[in-house]
Amino acid sequence: MVEIKTFGSSSKGNCYLLTEGGSSLLIEAGVNPSKLKIPWAQVDGILLTHEHQDHGKYINQVLKRCSANVASTKGTLDALNVPEHRRVEVDNNDETSFNTKNKACAWEIEVFDVEHDAADPVGFVIITPMGKVILFATDTYYIRYRFSYIDIAMIECNYDLVRLEQRFQLGHIDKRQYSRILRSHFALDHVIKFFNANNSWQGDLEEVHLLHLSDRNSDAEYFRQEIARVTGVPVYIAGEEES
Repeated sequence: MVEIKTFGSSSKGNCYLLTEGGSSLLIEAGVNPSKLKIPWAQVDGILLTHEHQDHGKYINQVLKRCSANVASTKGTLDALNVPEHRRVEVDNNDETSFNTKNKACAWEIEVFDVEHDAADPVGFVIITPMGKVILFATDTYYIRYRFSYIDIAMIECNYDLVRLEQRFQLGHIDKRQYSRILRSHFALDHVIKFFNANNSWQGDLEEVHLLHLSDRNSDAEYFRQEIARVTGVPVYIAGEEES
């Protein structure tokens, strides 16, 4: 059974740890590693979706704490000055893997491009050492792909369009910020459309983790209820998995 732990899932910092069978995969490095209680020796791989500070600011500090290499696109790795010898460069539709310490199995990674205002952002389909299939997609306003099989979806659900429109009309956010949110983050309505478009694997889906909710433009409990209604599976808000 894969364990999912969230250390941050907001514009203040993002970081997630997947653990299965004594092996861990770290996703994002937007939280200071000095604040993370992680058994660094069991981290076998690191994934970065893009270079924005809330996702990659601390990657080079993370690399000092473990021997794992980091997989991402060249644009992301260049922007964050990741050392050449610690890179696993990937591109859209690429596949790569991280062996576990005993080399008996591996974390398999498939890469897909997403829509965000970054150098070369991507999402991942992750196959755990024991075969669970996890979708990881954050900081995107659209996912163009259809996926044949997913056990666990870790997906951004950043804002509610009605709430965002109201705050814009009241002058609580300016036009530049309003436009950027629309073109770079996943709205609740779009997440629902994504799940409806991928209904071929709905019967196999086990759980959903909603990521990167906006502090001011979201409603966690409403989002949870709506996604549970559409998917029919348990829905967790990232960071509340153990509550």
